[in-house]
Amino acid sequence: MTDGSILEIFDLERRTLTPPRCKRQAEYNSGSEVVRHLPTIGDQYWVIYSHHTAKAIDAGIEREQGHLQSLQPQYGQFEWKVYDHDQPANLRGRLLTYGFEVGEPEALLVLDIAHAPAGLHPLMSLDVRRVTSAEGVRDYESVSQAVFGRGLGAHRDEIERLVMSNDSSVSVYVAYEGTLPVSASRITFDPGSQFAGLWGGATLESHRGKGYYTATVAARLREAQARGVRFLTIDALPMSRLILERRGFQFLGYTYPCVWRSPGSRKY
Repeated sequence: MTDGSILEIFDLERRTLTPPRCKRQAEYNSGSEVVRHLPTIGDQYWVIYSHHTAKAIDAGIEREQGHLQSLQPQYGQFEWKVYDHDQPANLRGRLLTYGFEVGEPEALLVLDIAHAPAGLHPLMSLDVRRVTSAEGVRDYESVSQAVFGRGLGAHRDEIERLVMSNDSSVSVYVAYEGTLPVSASRITFDPGSQFAGLWGGATLESHRGKGYYTATVAARLREAQARGVRFLTIDALPMSRLILERRGFQFLGYTYPCVWRSPGSRKY
């Protein structure tokens, strides 16, 4: 498929599907369309899709800032997830003007599972497990903490509950060297979606270059394939992007996390 065809499917799902444990809000105003995902856990929600005309963007941004105020105290901030192809073309710049904190770009990568290359098959000697216990979640969190300097935060108890109940919307994978957890990641599945999301991939610095990251990608690929999903998608950091593009993932553009916090929640 062409990049444009995949993006059409991707955007349609951004506009119409709701992930588990979220409430979807859609609003249509003159020259504007916005879709929000409001999770049941945590104090942040997402503007997951937006389309504004150039004339309507400023009013649209002010409307979203006001909407956050209406949802307090449950939510103290929201992330406007901006993709390169979102309209208007200067959306990110306008958000900066209105005081949004714009994070580092992440590469939107997609793999058509039907055409996954042989290079995604890992060394069979590597020990990669789909964890099903609280101990396994702790191992996942320990890798995340070591690599990113943060654990699972407000979502930790929820992830543990989902893992232990074998919930179909998420699977957590941990790679071990002996008894040491050295690489970890998860995959999410949304009802009705053609995409499965890859998240949280991390490998201890001391164990990089040994195939562990690729092995966790391959394990998640096999599960998605068995469940009839068409695409894998990931918002990749530079190191992950290099690995994944060598293994058949397509680059569709950049995405930017743009965060607005209510004045009362800011840390000075």
